[in-house]
Amino acid sequence: MADTRQETGRGLFDGFEGYRTPTAENYKEVLLRGMVVPDANVLLNLYRYNTQTRKDLFAVFGKLGARLWVPHQVAREFWRNRESASRDLRDSANGTIATLEENRNRALQEIRTWANRIALPSERIASMRKLLEGAFEAVVEEVSEVVSAETLGPAADTNRDSILQYLEAVLDQRVGQPLDAALEPDAVKEGLRRIAEEIPPGYKDKGKSDGREVGDYLLWAQVLEEAERRKCDVLIVTGDVKEDWWRKERGELRGPRLELIAELRRRTGCNLYMLRPDSLLIHAKDVLRLAISDKSVQEVERVERSLSTGFSTDGSGSDGRFLLDKLPEGRKGGYLNIIAEMTRLARDSPGLDEFLSRFQDRFPSITLKDVARRRMRVLVSLGLANIADNSVVLTSFGRALVREPRLEALQEAMLSRIQGAAEVMDLAQSYPMSELRAKLHAGPPAGLSATQARLVLRWLEQLELI
Repeated sequence: MADTRQETGRGLFDGFEGYRTPTAENYKEVLLRGMVVPDANVLLNLYRYNTQTRKDLFAVFGKLGARLWVPHQVAREFWRNRESASRDLRDSANGTIATLEENRNRALQEIRTWANRIALPSERIASMRKLLEGAFEAVVEEVSEVVSAETLGPAADTNRDSILQYLEAVLDQRVGQPLDAALEPDAVKEGLRRIAEEIPPGYKDKGKSDGREVGDYLLWAQVLEEAERRKCDVLIVTGDVKEDWWRKERGELRGPRLELIAELRRRTGCNLYMLRPDSLLIHAKDVLRLAISDKSVQEVERVERSLSTGFSTDGSGSDGRFLLDKLPEGRKGGYLNIIAEMTRLARDSPGLDEFLSRFQDRFPSITLKDVARRRMRVLVSLGLANIADNSVVLTSFGRALVREPRLEALQEAMLSRIQGAAEVMDLAQSYPMSELRAKLHAGPPAGLSATQARLVLRWLEQLELI
């Protein structure tokens, strides 16, 4: 007699597909027959790479052909931030040159002081000065030549930007349409709901102004719509490592958030994959049969690492100033001492991983390395350290603070380098503290979330500026 019982068995991964580790064959399939979606940061970082790395990424984009697709929201964010990104190379070089000139002046002063102490003949002093100044001038000239070779033309002139010229060609007919005007209010409403309920993606952008807080959701909505039309697997390439896109275990990226995988499967029956840009180059090299340089992979990884740890290539935000993060201990008192302790951890220019280990040993309440990275970027924000060749290197300001903690120097750094500090201080002149806190919560300065504005206020108080 035939068994008439219904089939009810399920496999181990049924309903848990997001936990399955993608294989090389999965990536091959999506690169050859799926839809590849670069995030805005992938396009913007073209301005931060060297010439060879850009050529290799351009080769990948060209080989993908019609499989490459850019959501309208990505294009919007690209244009909003393009000029800032295009200035990164020159701005970072200018900062380096300024630091070199500062160090040259310090070195010359040290020579003068020593020479006077031992009554060194003037001709010997002049010889030393000539050697020193010649060495610094040679290095400054080298830095300038590198920048000149990599400069893409003035940011304001789109007709002279070689990156734009290439992207215009390769993305012709491959940029999505904007959301229907009649549907956009509902999409924004849904994005805000997801932020409130911490439903990925985009809830980590809570507090951004000018509608940017729902940008990631609008991008995702456009991806879903296009994937549904194409009925194919999707590969999102992004340097964004926030937890509202990635599933993380012990700080390591495991793949897209399970909710995103499930949502795409419900809408299309297809699979979602995500890669960092350096991993895209690695897979594309074999799958698309491209001669991609290993140095390009390393360059992309270097830039992505510097950005994901909270440091841009010049350490600054889009307006050349920095956002603050919390210090590792509490909210009350001891700011100067904590900053000095953090600075001392970098006295011998340790590697970044070594520095983070020291940081966590000194501040055991910081148990996650990602959190340690965010906390220590205060040193870069205040101009006390730079990240170079994957090491934490003190600036002359940082070394001076190690020798002699000075509150007034930190006050000056705060006002000149921290985004929103001057604006919050101006408001403090017009409102009592109780009203000021409410005002910052309701309408923080441009570029700051309410939380960031309150953090700036707390710093200003602790450094006795208000």
